[in-house]
Amino acid sequence: GDETAFRNALIAQGAIGPRTILRFLPEDVVGISGDAIIATDFWSCFPAAAMPLFKARFRLTQLLEKESQADGSASALAGQADALNMMALCAGQELETMLAETGRWTRHWPQFADDNYFYADPEQNPSRSGDTLQIAVDLGEAGTSHVAADLALDALELLGQRGIPFTAHLFGQARADFQPSYSSISHGPLESPARGDLFRACRIGLALATCLDGTTQSEMLACGLETIGLAQSQSHGSSDALHLTGASSLDIADAIVAISATPPRVGMRRGGADTKSAAQALELALREGLSVDNEAVSVSSAMMRAEYAHKAAVIIPTWNGGALFRDVLKALTTQSTPWSFEVMVVDSGSTDETLDITRSFENQGVRLHQIPNSEFQHGRTRNLALSLTS
Repeated sequence: GDETAFRNALIAQGAIGPRTILRFLPEDVVGISGDAIIATDFWSCFPAAAMPLFKARFRLTQLLEKESQADGSASALAGQADALNMMALCAGQELETMLAETGRWTRHWPQFADDNYFYADPEQNPSRSGDTLQIAVDLGEAGTSHVAADLALDALELLGQRGIPFTAHLFGQARADFQPSYSSISHGPLESPARGDLFRACRIGLALATCLDGTTQSEMLACGLETIGLAQSQSHGSSDALHLTGASSLDIADAIVAISATPPRVGMRRGGADTKSAAQALELALREGLSVDNEAVSVSSAMMRAEYAHKAAVIIPTWNGGALFRDVLKALTTQSTPWSFEVMVVDSGSTDETLDITRSFENQGVRLHQIPNSEFQHGRTRNLALSLTS
């Protein structure tokens, strides 16, 4: 069924191995038990925190997720996930140090790149020593804002104005109506095998993360790229091939010029751990975490705060509620209570009169928040609504 098809797709992408068992979570997760559960992003923290029968609950932390979210509601939920106090398994020493300052249990594994896909091969890269500079440019994934893509693109415009021949290989989220003045190839989102091939065909990589996320940097360095990153958000270990610049397009353009003026050094892995050593560090952290007593916070406790303006909130997810929805809101707003309350409506793409009805009650304490229909999930949407209450 759907589980089998999804599992096969992940295996084909190299995301999981053939011995991995994959199951979709049911709506009610309270009865699921085991030794350890690992949340892989802030969304999965909430169902993980709702499973009290596990001995330990971990969170795989590869970047500062709250700071990486472009959407305000997603950023708010990422902040709520931080309050769950799950044991943090961090990508890199710098990220562990930062999270340890919050009082959480933290361990780290070294930054690494999957050496099945990311490795140096000088025989495959004659274009690096050619007349035209090949530059790989990370534009980030759709829905996130932690990659300074505009900064990279501005730097390339400056580079083109200086008359340096180069081709920019853009990968990641697509840019609508993007028409640069320089030679460029838009590759779109790339899976690991294709990213590795691209990096081995280039000499310089731009990976301008604005928060602690060294994943792309690690992949580029493993393929032998001279890699440019932002000094303000460094999360990768030292390497003579990692060039840190200020957060300005001029600084980035100057760094590219400086690298292009030096002889290319190809065929060398330029930093980062290998897959095996990173996996061993992660296994050791898991074993240690299972031996300590760390009290995770429940979802309901994490979402409680003393500064709420109202004693209660009525949360209503809607999708084409119809004319009767007016009666529901009228009944709610006309009832008498000894304390104040608010009504939070989260609508997932209604095409009938639901939105107009809701807006007509705005002066009576009814608030409206809209999300795309594709983002609706019963638990996630209710958690979002709770995080938006006042």
